[in-house]
Amino acid sequence: MTATIHKGPWQGGSSGGGPEDPKLEERVSGLERDMVDLKNKIDNIDSALKRLEPAIREITTRNGDINARIASVEGQLKAMPTVLQLFLAIITTWAAGAAIVFALLKATHP
Repeated sequence: MTATIHKGPWQGGSSGGGPEDPKLEERVSGLERDMVDLKNKIDNIDSALKRLEPAIREITTRNGDINARIASVEGQLKAMPTVLQLFLAIITTWAAGAAIVFALLKATHP
């Protein structure tokens, strides 16, 4: 239902005769019909928003859970050693093992 637009006296509409204007009752009842239609539409929007509210809360909760999981994974990744650190640890272990072997060989041979 579309609203009927009534022009005022400055727009070339009614004669602007005040409360005695014969079209006043017609204009007021048109406004009342439009207000009922508007109220129904607002009520429909309100009920739709009330139906959406639990879903929005659930999405917000899930978003918080996902953010916490991402932060946890990010922390674990930051705690992991890099390839260079692993390579240096292996080289250091091998060098220490080789030094022990050479020290034992030197100690056992006079």
